[in-house]
Formats: sequence, structure tokens, C-alpha cells
Amino acid sequence: MEWIFEFFKKLKQVLTDEVIQRIDTRKGVSQGMSSGVSLRLKRARGSGELYVVMRSVIVDSNNHHFTKHEFIQFSNAVGTILNSLKQRRVSSAIGEAVEEQPDGWIFEFFKKLKQVLGPDEVIQRIDTRNGVSLRLKRARGSGELYVVMRSATVGNYNYHHFTKREFIQFSNAVETILNSLLALAADRLSRRPSGIRWPRSRPRRIQCL
Repeated sequence: MEWIFEFFKKLKQVLTDEVIQRIDTRKGVSQGMSSGVSLRLKRARGSGELYVVMRSVIVDSNNHHFTKHEFIQFSNAVGTILNSLKQRRVSSAIGEAVEEQPDGWIFEFFKKLKQVLGPDEVIQRIDTRNGVSLRLKRARGSGELYVVMRSATVGNYNYHHFTKREFIQFSNAVETILNSLLALAADRLSRRPSGIRWPRSRPRRIQCL
């Protein structure tokens, strides 16, 4: 019964509560659609609990909830994958051209769908405890490097594809949200007396283009 309570608690937090900071990462305009990942640092009403909601949009939207400790673990995973991505070079000139010059958005959509679900080489994989999996992959033939993020929510899997540039941008957003989360958590522990509510404040919103 405890997991049912946790499920509805997180569902309520995803849909309500104060947004302290929000960073939207938008994918290339060449895709011809509104897609990307939004990170939202939030504070629970009453308890003042800090948490993060990751909203990914491809065709439809999916929300993933992180407690403070889960987001720290996720941030570590993102940093590890990013370091591996930066250390490896594309294995062919064709792959470098693919990364620099994206094709039309329809071709790009089906190409990335094939990369997400296809048999390309998985160079590194990190699975976090709360259902998010990060996979650094290399495309067969071109040698193009990319990252696939899979999140699991209530029996459903959602996949998000990142080029190298997009993952670097996403990593910067994760680091920014983490720094804000840790700073607010430390301030809450050191200065907040019991029984005093946090004042409401307008959320900061950062748009990454």
C-alpha cells in the first residue's frame, strides 16, 4: 500500500506545487516540431520538500519525478555519459558530416527512431534506481555518436534521442538545476525554523535555443 501512496503523492507533485526554476531545452528547428526536455525544480506546499520534474516532449509528453537524492544520482549518470561522449571521436568523416549537417525533419525523425530502437552499438549504459536509463551509442556505418534516454513510468517506456550537441546542452541544464537544488536544500536546513512556510516566489525560466 505504501507504493500506491507514493505514486499518487508524486503524481500530485508533478501536476501542482510551486515552480522555483525551469529550463527548457529545445531540439533543432530542422525537426519541424516542438520537442525537447524541460527540467523543473519545484517545492511542495506545506512540507517545503524540494524535488525535480523532467518533462520530455516528442510526439506526446511524459513527466518523470525525482527526489533530491534521485536527481543527484541522475546528474552523476549524465556527467559520466557526457565525459565518455567527449572523449570519443566519431569514427569516420561521414559521421562528422552527419553530426554537423542534419537532414530534413522527416528523414531525421525516422533516422532517430531507427537509432533508438535499432541494433546500433551500445558503448556505455547507466541505469538509475528510479527508472531512467542513459545509453551512449554509435551508429553502424557512419560512426555517429548519440545518446538515448529511456524513462519508465507505470508500465510505459519513453525514449528521447540526443545528438552530441543536444546532450551537452541537456547536461548544462541538469547541472544548473542541481546547483539550485543543493543551494536551496542547504539554505533550508541551515536557516528554516520549524513551522515557518517558504514565501512564494515567481519561477525563473531559462529558454535554451
